Amino acid sequence: MHSLAYKGVSGGRWHLYGVGEAAENVALLDHAKGLYFPPARGISSQTAFQVGSTPRKVVHDERIMELLIGTRGVTTDQHDQVEADWWADWSLEEDGRLEVDGGARWLDVRLKQWPDATWAIAPDVNNFLDHDMQIVSHNPAWQGGVRPIEKSGSGAIPIPITNPTDRPMWLNFVGTPGSWTLPDGLSSRMVPMPTLSQGWKLYTDPQVRTLEVDNGAGLWPEIMKGVTFTKAIPPRTRTPVLIYPTIAGSGTIRVEMVDQYSRPWG
Repeated sequence: MHSLAYKGVSGGRWHLYGVGEAAENVALLDHAKGLYFPPARGISSQTAFQVGSTPRKVVHDERIMELLIGTRGVTTDQHDQVEADWWADWSLEEDGRLEVDGGARWLDVRLKQWPDATWAIAPDVNNFLDHDMQIVSHNPAWQGGVRPIEKSGSGAIPIPITNPTDRPMWLNFVGTPGSWTLPDGLSSRMVPMPTLSQGWKLYTDPQVRTLEVDNGAGLWPEIMKGVTFTKAIPPRTRTPVLIYPTIAGSGTIRVEMVDQYSRPWG
């Protein structure tokens, strides 16, 4: 059985479903929308006399979820405290975290809007309330963590790469000072880096596209001068494939494989 928990902005941890469900007197009821499939849709265009349409692109929206949550208490005072603690852990401006299976995958989430709560069952008598919550994760992918591999050497340094997920994976590179050339995904194209005199970290994801150095801000626009990465590691690359970051001389490189999934499990 899978489990779902929420770690709030004030530090509380709430077991909503599965193992430990309702241990804090809050649980997921019979309604959850947007948790399982990713919010992606195809966009197409059509000319006046065209039969059918022409596919153009896929849009990946933010993930908006609707959860029916119930709070309870043995006494009115206890229920009031449960309500106070639960809502103290939610914000419109700060992320909490939904976790499945003990943190195997997670989403950073916040309130999309405050729920329009009703008093349909006399909560001050029954010591129970349900809330139809709408929450949002601005990154729609379930996160699975980072798998780093670090090696030292000279010239071309072989690094084995895998991507067991169902989504394209963009690598992060962390390196020592020097003149590096980095592979563009699994293609034969190599991207030359500027010569740097300090340690650096580069995010190839086009949604991030940042080059950081040890004692400075992001440098991508000034230093990369329009040069960018175009290839992600394909989904379900389960057999290791070697890539070859290359340095003029010797150095140390760390490659970070960032696992992201469309669904909370499977």
